[in-house]
Amino acid sequence: MRKVIFLFIVLLAASCSETNEQKAVAINPQELYSKKCASCHGEQGDLTMGGAKKIKETQLTKEQIALQISEGKGSMPRFGDRLSKEEIDALSVYCLKLAGK
Repeated sequence: MRKVIFLFIVLLAASCSETNEQKAVAINPQELYSKKCASCHGEQGDLTMGGAKKIKETQLTKEQIALQISEGKGSMPRFGDRLSKEEIDALSVYCLKLAGK
Protein backbone atom coordinates (compact mmCIF):
# COMPACT_ATOMS: atom_id res chain seq x y z
CA MET A 1 0.00 0.00 0.00
CA ARG A 2 2.84 2.42 0.79
CA LYS A 3 4.31 1.82 -2.65
CA VAL A 4 1.01 2.71 -4.28
CA ILE A 5 0.71 5.92 -2.27
CA PHE A 6 4.32 6.84 -3.02
CA LEU A 7 3.81 6.18 -6.74
CA PHE A 8 0.63 8.30 -6.69
CA ILE A 9 2.46 11.20 -5.04
CA VAL A 10 5.35 11.00 -7.52
CA LEU A 11 2.97 10.94 -10.50
CA LEU A 12 0.93 13.80 -9.07
CA ALA A 13 4.02 15.94 -8.54
CA ALA A 14 5.28 15.18 -12.05
CA SER A 15 1.98 16.13 -13.62
CA CYS A 16 1.81 19.42 -11.71
CA SER A 17 5.28 20.66 -12.57
CA GLU A 18 5.66 22.66 -15.77
CA THR A 19 8.75 22.10 -17.89
CA ASN A 20 10.60 24.88 -19.70
CA GLU A 21 9.36 23.42 -22.97
CA GLN A 22 5.76 23.67 -21.81
CA LYS A 23 6.30 27.28 -20.72
CA ALA A 24 7.83 28.16 -24.07
CA VAL A 25 4.87 26.67 -25.91
CA ALA A 26 2.46 28.72 -23.81
CA ILE A 27 4.13 31.99 -24.87
CA ASN A 28 2.96 33.42 -28.17
CA PRO A 29 5.73 35.90 -29.04
CA GLN A 30 3.80 37.48 -31.91
CA GLU A 31 0.82 38.18 -29.66
CA LEU A 32 3.10 39.44 -26.88
CA TYR A 33 4.92 41.70 -29.36
CA SER A 34 1.59 43.06 -30.63
CA LYS A 35 0.48 43.89 -27.09
CA LYS A 36 3.74 45.30 -25.69
CA CYS A 37 5.87 46.52 -28.59
CA ALA A 38 3.92 47.20 -31.77
CA SER A 39 2.49 50.55 -30.70
CA CYS A 40 5.98 52.07 -30.90
CA HIS A 41 7.91 49.65 -33.14
CA GLY A 42 5.07 48.70 -35.53
CA GLU A 43 3.67 45.26 -36.28
CA GLN A 44 6.45 44.65 -38.80
CA GLY A 45 9.19 46.32 -36.77
CA ASP A 46 9.41 49.34 -39.05
CA LEU A 47 7.71 52.08 -37.02
CA THR A 48 9.57 54.73 -35.00
CA MET A 49 6.96 56.24 -32.68
CA GLY A 50 8.35 58.25 -29.77
CA GLY A 51 11.96 57.67 -30.74
CA ALA A 52 11.64 53.88 -31.08
CA LYS A 53 14.21 52.17 -33.27
CA LYS A 54 13.28 50.13 -36.32
CA ILE A 55 13.55 46.53 -35.22
CA LYS A 56 13.81 45.46 -38.86
CA GLU A 57 17.16 47.25 -39.02
CA THR A 58 18.63 46.09 -35.71
CA GLN A 59 22.22 44.96 -35.50
CA LEU A 60 21.80 43.81 -31.90
CA THR A 61 22.24 40.24 -30.70
CA LYS A 62 19.52 38.27 -28.94
CA GLU A 63 21.21 39.00 -25.61
CA GLN A 64 21.42 42.73 -26.31
CA ILE A 65 17.76 42.84 -27.33
CA ALA A 66 16.78 40.94 -24.17
CA LEU A 67 18.75 43.41 -22.05
CA GLN A 68 17.03 46.40 -23.66
CA ILE A 69 13.61 44.81 -23.18
CA SER A 70 14.43 44.07 -19.56
CA GLU A 71 16.17 47.31 -18.62
CA GLY A 72 14.77 49.76 -21.16
CA LYS A 73 16.82 52.40 -22.97
CA GLY A 74 16.18 56.03 -23.81
CA SER A 75 12.43 56.53 -24.06
CA MET A 76 11.77 52.77 -24.01
CA PRO A 77 10.44 51.65 -20.63
CA ARG A 78 11.84 48.68 -18.78
CA PHE A 79 9.80 45.50 -18.99
CA GLY A 80 11.92 43.35 -16.68
CA ASP A 81 9.43 43.78 -13.86
CA ARG A 82 6.39 43.13 -16.11
CA LEU A 83 7.55 40.20 -18.25
CA SER A 84 9.06 36.86 -17.29
CA LYS A 85 12.53 35.85 -18.46
CA GLU A 86 10.87 33.37 -20.82
CA GLU A 87 8.68 36.10 -22.32
CA ILE A 88 11.69 38.39 -22.77
CA ASP A 89 13.64 35.59 -24.45
CA ALA A 90 10.70 34.82 -26.76
CA LEU A 91 10.39 38.50 -27.69
CA SER A 92 14.13 38.70 -28.39
CA VAL A 93 13.93 35.80 -30.82
CA TYR A 94 10.82 37.28 -32.43
CA CYS A 95 12.57 40.63 -32.90
CA LEU A 96 15.44 38.87 -34.67
CA LYS A 97 12.92 37.18 -36.96
CA LEU A 98 11.46 40.59 -37.82
CA ALA A 99 14.99 41.70 -38.69
CA GLY A 100 15.40 38.68 -40.96
CA LYS A 101 17.97 36.97 -38.74
